Amino acid sequence: MDNLSTHYHNDFCRTVGELSNVPYMPLKTGIERRQWLQSPDKRIVVLFVPFHASWLNMVEIWFGILKRKCLKHDQFFSVEQLREAIMAFIETWNEFYAHPFDWSYTGAGLHEKAVRRFSRLLSIETDQMDAKFLTGQLLLMSNLAEKHLKLVPRNRFHSVSRYEDREIRLYQMSSIQMHRPRGEG
Repeated sequence: MDNLSTHYHNDFCRTVGELSNVPYMPLKTGIERRQWLQSPDKRIVVLFVPFHASWLNMVEIWFGILKRKCLKHDQFFSVEQLREAIMAFIETWNEFYAHPFDWSYTGAGLHEKAVRRFSRLLSIETDQMDAKFLTGQLLLMSNLAEKHLKLVPRNRFHSVSRYEDREIRLYQMSSIQMHRPRGEG
């Protein structure tokens, strides 16, 4: 499963618990819920693809087609009715529409997009970005800078360094204020 946050939401965990006949007590963080979903001590074990890799999962294209063409505008009053609709769609697909999905994206512009996204993330001030998430983003940028630096226009990295400079100044200011003796203002 990909790392979309709804795939480890409390409601999803509760459903997995019910289907596995295992009690589920709501967990506070996404990390805890992901660990619970991945734990092997229940009937349903969820495996997550690595971060930044879900776009490699070509079957997602086919599931999107199934959703749009078969499931989105219909109502199903039983699991059997849903199963029959899916099986009928699969038979029709295989007979008339089945074809290989050619991956035609060359990756052009991907490196610049990653830097632009990272720049935007650095400009956001939020409590929701935990250290693990930021570490992953920094590793991605480090890898990109080390191996693919020539593919990103230099001005994109200047915007990153501008945000980094701001973050460093804010950190320095907060640490100075934290270490200032009482009575100094």
